[in-house]
Amino acid sequence: MANVLATNTQSVLPLLSGAVEEGLLRWLRAAELTCDRAALLVAQDHRVVISALMKLAGGSPKLNAELNVEAFLRQVGFVHTCQVNDNTAL
Repeated sequence: MANVLATNTQSVLPLLSGAVEEGLLRWLRAAELTCDRAALLVAQDHRVVISALMKLAGGSPKLNAELNVEAFLRQVGFVHTCQVNDNTAL
């Protein structure tokens, strides 16, 4: 009888594992968004937060001096304008 229960359990584990993994990934995305919003509340300056996030995403401290928040914001505005004009979304 224990072998039958164990056999059925093995087939259910991948489903449970996938559901748990999906739940954890959903929580991770929500936690990251919450942290970004908290940074905006603390800094009270979106350019400071954007600069910090760009440095974190850049990966190399050697590139920090080359990052330009204003150029990044212009690029974001250009992409947004193209999406609105094309009625498309990325």
